[in-house]
Amino acid sequence: MNIDTKVFDWIGGKKWLSSTLNQKFDTILSNNKHVENYIEPFCGSLGSVIGSINTFKKHKIQRIILNDVNI
Repeated sequence: MNIDTKVFDWIGGKKWLSSTLNQKFDTILSNNKHVENYIEPFCGSLGSVIGSINTFKKHKIQRIILNDVNI
């Protein structure tokens, strides 16, 4: 495998996962009322996080931390 093939494996968003993630977030947050923060370690999936903003608001998430490091 050359480097170009590996780079192209990363192309494409995960926004299509938004509805599944929203359902999972809603279930988890409904069962864990004490959660105040959401930390996304792989902001490469930003489309799916943005699609979950209303779910986070509904559950009164106070802080969302987005991170992504490629080294």
